[in-house]
Amino acid sequence: MVRGEPREIGKPGGWWHNRINMDPMTFNTLTASDGDSRTPIDWLFENTIEYDALTREWRPNVVSWRIENDESTGTQKVFCTVREGLVWYVPATGKTVPITSNDPVFWFNEIEGDPAMQHPGYAGHFVKMEDGTEKEIKVRAIDEMNFVYEMPRISSDPLLEIYNDFGPAFVYETEKKRAWKEAYDEALSRNLKRGQSEEDAVAAAEEEAASRAAAALNGLFSIDTDPRELPTCGPFYIDSYQSGIKVTLKRNPMYHEKDDAGNPLPYIDGVVYHIIRDDESAFLEFLQGTTDTIRIEKDKLERMLDAQKNNPFDIYFGGPYLYSGFILLNQNPQAMPQKSYKWFIQKEFRQAISCLFDRQEVINQVYLGLGEPNNDFFCKANSMYDPDIQLEYTYNPEKARKLLKSIGIEQDSEGIMRDSEGEAVEFAFQYGADNEIWAKVALIFAGNLEAAGIKVILQPTDFQKLVESLLKTYDWECLGLRLSANYWPTGGSNVWQSKGNFHLWHPNQETPATEWEAEVDRLYSLGRFSPDLKTSKKYWDRYQKLILEQLPVIYLPYSYAFRATSSRWANVSFDLLVAEEEEGTNIRYIYLK
Repeated sequence: MVRGEPREIGKPGGWWHNRINMDPMTFNTLTASDGDSRTPIDWLFENTIEYDALTREWRPNVVSWRIENDESTGTQKVFCTVREGLVWYVPATGKTVPITSNDPVFWFNEIEGDPAMQHPGYAGHFVKMEDGTEKEIKVRAIDEMNFVYEMPRISSDPLLEIYNDFGPAFVYETEKKRAWKEAYDEALSRNLKRGQSEEDAVAAAEEEAASRAAAALNGLFSIDTDPRELPTCGPFYIDSYQSGIKVTLKRNPMYHEKDDAGNPLPYIDGVVYHIIRDDESAFLEFLQGTTDTIRIEKDKLERMLDAQKNNPFDIYFGGPYLYSGFILLNQNPQAMPQKSYKWFIQKEFRQAISCLFDRQEVINQVYLGLGEPNNDFFCKANSMYDPDIQLEYTYNPEKARKLLKSIGIEQDSEGIMRDSEGEAVEFAFQYGADNEIWAKVALIFAGNLEAAGIKVILQPTDFQKLVESLLKTYDWECLGLRLSANYWPTGGSNVWQSKGNFHLWHPNQETPATEWEAEVDRLYSLGRFSPDLKTSKKYWDRYQKLILEQLPVIYLPYSYAFRATSSRWANVSFDLLVAEEEEGTNIRYIYLK
């Protein structure tokens, strides 16, 4: 299919077979942080509203909306109405529970908005006011089917504020109340027996109850749970999981979406995710017809083109990925060597490292020429993307040497870079031990820096250890990682704002550690809450330029995406701007020819 081409009306039946790399680690949406856990879970949920990337227009999904601005107070309200007839479906029992305003309201206030939960969306709940203070967005139910977002400032694009997913309140709210009360009663009794004043005992009990309730919610739906107990409001439910073999999803009989002719979607009976650990095995399984689609790695594109001559499948070019990996330097004073810290907090050092990194070498050697530079901050799909805002610190070793010299770092007679105190510049670089792409990138990065006299110690590391280092121990120097694209200007509120729990280089700051981070916070708020999009863009432009100047992350190039899909399916397309990336197409609409 061509981008924007109307879909054909399909017919029901058939199973879509795809691949995940590893066994899921959990069935709990709150704790599923890896792609192999998220892939099956994400099909159980719906967003409040949807965005059409081609027309750049919003459309109702779970809710419809109405916006009211109060110019006299500078505040804004978005009134939402839940679509009638939507339910949570529990396949194990056949139970259905109506979706009401309580679902998104509870999720926003008591999951995202509870600091004890450490939810990625928490930082986005707060709005910086013109006087520098912060106010929280309030969401309250009006009645069973209506609720309202109350914004303390007028947003230039308020629908970004209500674009959320949510989970089943009838499960999570019940468990939170139970765990909280149990923990509170126990802690209060214990504290009073220890002789604490009633006021202190209550405060301590409330704090402990919040922590234990959060732990209880994070402990729901472990990998040992019968997946049929998971409620779904999405197009599928998880029917079964066989460790090391597959995860099977079936069509949700209560799903609300229909095609243009009024037929229920999805057309297919279900999805089977085969657990295939290595790329070569996945390649062979696809050729044998075990799976229906496969992302084509660059080193297998030629083989795939040859195999296409004798096999019924189509190859699609999806354009450059909307995201790329990045390298970051730790700027958190906790648990890292002081000498590295004093280098890393200087923007000239980060700029110099960027100038020493040859991205074209990555394109040529790792992507086999199938990629392009990524000198942007916002991806090209972002409504505030501006092609004129580009990174200045691209590959230029001479510029790097000048930048380093400006902060007292120069090469000695043996070519080793040393700082003003004579310390040799060297640091450890960690990346996923099982990630072949990062292993190749790391060798190029280390070689580039070694040529300039900087030693990089390569440390392939277990992925879970990387996550623990980022979020808990902070005991790392340099690290390779990948996040989702900066698709929305307000996206990544927990990454780019200094108070965010995933502000990678120095998370959870009570107040901004640097002037530039304070300015990023300010510009984020001004871009988010401006009277119109034209004014908003001025702030987002400055926001992008500042991050590209300070370089808390150093992006890799974009890689081109290719995907092969069995020719037995119709309504297939592959466009990274609009498709469900992991599937290569929107599988709600595919059908067997």
